[in-house]
Amino acid sequence: MAKTFDYLLDVNPRKLAWSFNIYVVRIWEGDRIHASIPKCVVARWRGNIFEFQMYVMRNFIVVSNKTKPRTTNSNWILIFF
Repeated sequence: MAKTFDYLLDVNPRKLAWSFNIYVVRIWEGDRIHASIPKCVVARWRGNIFEFQMYVMRNFIVVSNKTKPRTTNSNWILIFF
């Protein structure tokens, strides 16, 4: 059975179980969204996320993008836990 993934364009805070297949790059093309890892869990992720690699993203919440200045046009930010 094929895995199903969500689209960044569909992100909203009403759903809790999101699953993305993403490619981490330095120069962005296509859809973009700001993702944040809280300081209390950075140590768990450091050394595990690399540029130009493919990942499945889970275990995050979606919140309003109120950052100044915004890094993307998205209305949402993904916060990992």
